[in-house]
Formats: sequence, structure tokens, C-alpha cells
Amino acid sequence: MSTDGFCLMSHSPEVLELQKEVERLKSEIAELKLRVPRGILQVCADCKNVKDPGGQWLPLDRYLSLYTEMEVSHGYCEACVERMLAETADEPESRALPDLPGGLK
Repeated sequence: MSTDGFCLMSHSPEVLELQKEVERLKSEIAELKLRVPRGILQVCADCKNVKDPGGQWLPLDRYLSLYTEMEVSHGYCEACVERMLAETADEPESRALPDLPGGLK
């Protein structure tokens, strides 16, 4: 009887193929576990940069692209869009649009 609780009476091609597949999957799982960052990630309380394993401070998106298999996409959340629109609406026109040569706006 095997350690998995199954009794294998023969080593048929099907059983051997399944054993190979189990070993392949175990290997794949082990590889995936190696790619998952573990431990404490140091993040600057002010600028939100992240300290890499070499002690260098990096922007979060750069850290993720270097040390994980993630790709980063940028956008704006609803709260930031609302805040930016409110700030723009509160600005006087002279601050919102820079002066152009010749007095044009």
C-alpha cells in the first residue's frame, strides 16, 4: 500500500502516467510557492516606496514588476477623481490655465 492510502496492484501505463502527472503538479506547486513574496514588506509611511531585499527604496509599481510576476497598470480611483475635480473647480481661472505668449489663454 502506498503512503497516499491507495493500493497499486500493477504498474499499468495509466497508473504510471498518473504518477508522473502527480509529480509534475507537485513540482509546479513548489515552484509557485517560491514566487510568492513572504514576510514583512517595508513601506515608507510618507511616500509609500517599498524597500527591496537589497535595501533600496523603490516605488511600489517598480518593486512589483522586479520581484513578482505581476504587471502594474495605472488609473484613478473614484475618490481621487472626485478630489481632483473638486480641486480644479475651486481654482481661479488664472491658476487653472497658464498664461500663454501674447496674452492668449
